[in-house]
Amino acid sequence: MRAALAALIRGCLGPLALWCLFLGFAALTALATAVAFALGWGCAEHLRARQALEDTIANLASKGEMVGLADLPPRPGSPASELAAAAAALRDLARDFPIGRAWPRCRELLGDGTAKVGWRSDGAPSQRGGLAWGDVACQLEMAHEILEGVRGTLDNRETAEKPGDEAEDRAILPWLAWSAMDRLHELDTHGAVREIARIRRLADRHRQANNLGSQIWRCAVLKGAIRLSWETLQAPSLDHGTLQLLQAVWAQDRPLDGIAATLRQERAAGIRAFAAMIRSMERPASRATLSDVLRAAIAENRDPAAWAGEAGAWLRYGAWRLLWANEEMACFLNSLQTVIDHIEGDPGALSWVGVRDAWLQAESALAQRPSRMGLDRLVIGASGLNGGRAACQVILEYEAERRLLLTDIARSRYELDVGPTPESLGHLVPSYLPDVPRDPMDGEPFRYRLGPEGLPILYSVGPDCRDDNGDPRRPDSKPITALSHGRDIVWPTADFARSIE
Repeated sequence: MRAALAALIRGCLGPLALWCLFLGFAALTALATAVAFALGWGCAEHLRARQALEDTIANLASKGEMVGLADLPPRPGSPASELAAAAAALRDLARDFPIGRAWPRCRELLGDGTAKVGWRSDGAPSQRGGLAWGDVACQLEMAHEILEGVRGTLDNRETAEKPGDEAEDRAILPWLAWSAMDRLHELDTHGAVREIARIRRLADRHRQANNLGSQIWRCAVLKGAIRLSWETLQAPSLDHGTLQLLQAVWAQDRPLDGIAATLRQERAAGIRAFAAMIRSMERPASRATLSDVLRAAIAENRDPAAWAGEAGAWLRYGAWRLLWANEEMACFLNSLQTVIDHIEGDPGALSWVGVRDAWLQAESALAQRPSRMGLDRLVIGASGLNGGRAACQVILEYEAERRLLLTDIARSRYELDVGPTPESLGHLVPSYLPDVPRDPMDGEPFRYRLGPEGLPILYSVGPDCRDDNGDPRRPDSKPITALSHGRDIVWPTADFARSIE
């Protein structure tokens, strides 16, 4: 019996062992094949992505574009600048005296709110919005000596062209705006225009700052100065001298000239941020490190599920960094270059509709890429690509308001010389304008007509590039706090606060 059982076991175990050995060999072969296939596919993906990045860099180099890590731009200005002491004194004055408490929303004069002064038919300034002119006059008198030094610095061409410090200029700007309004209150339009010119020089100190924030801030300040210029045009003491001074202040500006250099700087910053992100993925995995992490996890009594999540994230980031990061960077560089090429293609014919389409094309190229492990938008977030589109829009909105102002100045000069309001902008050419100004939003001539009461209606189609027949209201029915917030950018012809209600 025992012998028979032993023979049976030997007879069964032999084939079973052979089958187990065969299955094990097959499994190892399949595993090795899968690993080899994965390594080959991963190597091919890595080489393809790397080649795509190298081709992109070579293509950009052929256009004269140098792509690489760039040093961060130095912070403009310094505590030893000519305006630093004046800025500190004016900041303290606004903090310590009633003007800082009675009228804290000083930036409303610089574009964030409705205009505070409108001229009534009797030639006296209205006090809309709770302006206490006694307090303002008192504060301006106390700041007069400090502002004299500021004016001297800004009137000096050599010092006014030095790079500006935003913190200093933010402290000085409200006082210059208040001073301009005070000059208007005294019917000194020439003095008001001189203050507006100084505000422009202060803003122009940031013209060469190669970052989007500074470009947007400069345009916001200049929009506020345009509001002050509109206030000047409402003064009853308006004359040819004032109009010529105001026209000279705003006659020349090419705000998009520096945006390509700014986008290149943002590109370099995006590459730097991307490189820092990649370095953060390359944490060492030595035994000592793993043992230290393990001991820390045991000491913290960490949940094993959290460990698994961290390990999965590490593997996901590592695979993305190895296989697709270079391709993502190549796509980003190509997309941004599309916008730069458009801006530099024909600067004289630039309009928001074309720039917007270039940005949409760039963003579409990025959005159409397949999602890989949910990490395909890391470069976009690091580079501020969407911020570039917003900067271009703000810059062209400012340019539209500047040209509207120049057109209204020419109309005012025509009315002083001829009398009646012109029926079309063609009547201003060539005596008051070299040609009919074009709308920077869509590239077409500004829309102009006379309203039912004979008042001129002058407007740009606005950032939506759709002609809404000069409708200044917002699409969402919220209060208007800037000309560009309406359906169209409509140049006001009466009290601004009343015209937008």
